[in-house]
Amino acid sequence: MTYYGQEHAQLDRLQIMTPAEEFDHQWVKTIANPALWGIPGHYLSELHDLFANEQVFVDQWQTFMTASISEWHRAVVWVRALGD
Repeated sequence: MTYYGQEHAQLDRLQIMTPAEEFDHQWVKTIANPALWGIPGHYLSELHDLFANEQVFVDQWQTFMTASISEWHRAVVWVRALGD
């Protein structure tokens, strides 16, 4: 996966070696992002930064998931506080 020994080796985690896939349902993103206050666009951007060549490294993924779970937990606690 790192193209070791080939003419164009992958020298950096974010170096793109394969062409990016195009979204088939771009209209869903266009509608969902403003309707959900930009949250889908935020996560899509972060996931795009994590994945390169359909790969993600464990340390990067764990950091992302820890931050996301913490954010989701704070949101749930905040919503529960509003309901009480």
